[in-house]
Amino acid sequence: MNLKGEVVGLNTAKAQGAENIGFSIPINQLKRALNDTRVNGRIINPYIGVRYILTDKGALVGAGANGEDAVQLNSPASKAGIKEGDIILELGGVKITRENPLNKLIQQRSVGDKVTLKIQRGNNQIKIDLVLEERK
Repeated sequence: MNLKGEVVGLNTAKAQGAENIGFSIPINQLKRALNDTRVNGRIINPYIGVRYILTDKGALVGAGANGEDAVQLNSPASKAGIKEGDIILELGGVKITRENPLNKLIQQRSVGDKVTLKIQRGNNQIKIDLVLEERK
């Protein structure tokens, strides 16, 4: 709760062996999960299908530690032409930062939303549209 008595999140876990450290789900994410459960009987999470490392510039698309593909086959990212080595700078006009990482920006959207990504590819900046799909 905030100082106005409004619910702003739901506590989900407490760090063991530590005081005053907990983890919460933001209220907007909780509302969407509850609505998904009511309408669909399950929570539906959007995704684009890339592995990335957060850098000072944005989200650098790269292979996973176990050699997983940087861009998942048949994912929204692969269908839109995103490539390993691309740096995703923005999603929907919002700059990707440590405070606004790519996964957070995706989870604020819904399956079926069309989003525009601003990409750094080599020395060029391009914009790519893609449609968010359900994570399976």
